[in-house]
Amino acid sequence: ELNIWIRGQDFRADPTLAGLRKLVAQTHQETPCRPIHRSPHQKVETLPLTPQQKAAWFLHSSTPDSKAYLAEAAIWFDASFSPDAMETALNRLFTRHDIYRTIFWGEAGEPVQKVCDSFTLKLDRIDCRQVPESERNQCLRELFKSRLPGIPDLSQLPLARFLLVCFADDLHILMHQEHHILSLIHI
Repeated sequence: ELNIWIRGQDFRADPTLAGLRKLVAQTHQETPCRPIHRSPHQKVETLPLTPQQKAAWFLHSSTPDSKAYLAEAAIWFDASFSPDAMETALNRLFTRHDIYRTIFWGEAGEPVQKVCDSFTLKLDRIDCRQVPESERNQCLRELFKSRLPGIPDLSQLPLARFLLVCFADDLHILMHQEHHILSLIHI
């Protein structure tokens, strides 16, 4: 554990391994942080938010239906593909990384977070083989609007959502949407 804070804007200034190495060395010398220690067996009801998470939580609270605080991506797989293997991999991601099992809510006027013990993702799948090639991008835009309309409630899992679209046996698109608050964690 490095026990440091790295701001996203600092990382984006030089998003390379060399840049990250330099940033970690510089940040570690300048701003050491006091870590929150939690063993895997320790039951913690709630944890404080980072300053960046607090800002994201308050912004989200003012406009919960906005997509402004979401990251969205469409990842294309144009080869042999196993939807079941993808679902297994995503569930391993949720199991391994606490942040994907974390929920946020207000308690006594302050935002708090809690890591849920478990979560099982059911990967939604849509068969779009009938969509002509020329209309696939428009289809994806419409699916982002209709099937991934946003994440209005940060107290309900999942805060990272996935949708698998099949355009052909050898063409699948994994649509991904997650709330920005998940990326604002202590390193």
